[in-house]
Amino acid sequence: MFESKLKKNYKFELGSTVKDKVTGFEGIATGVASYITGCDQYCIQPPLKDGSFVDSKWFDDNRLELTDKKVLELKLDDDVGACEQAPTK
Repeated sequence: MFESKLKKNYKFELGSTVKDKVTGFEGIATGVASYITGCDQYCIQPPLKDGSFVDSKWFDDNRLELTDKKVLELKLDDDVGACEQAPTK
């Protein structure tokens, strides 16, 4: 039943800058979650505002559009794990 979800092709590449079509909220896609209902959501992290962090938000993928900004790439070690608490819905 879940095998097809394991091989899923997602709409956006992590590191892409995306914008919510409804609110205009824009940032880098830093995480993606697939739910049993078929919904995919992306965690969007906006840039700092006045030197302070802005909370990331989760959006359904059909609300997001790709911007023309370059995809962010990070060099990661093999032993890295999650750096934040798992998403909740």
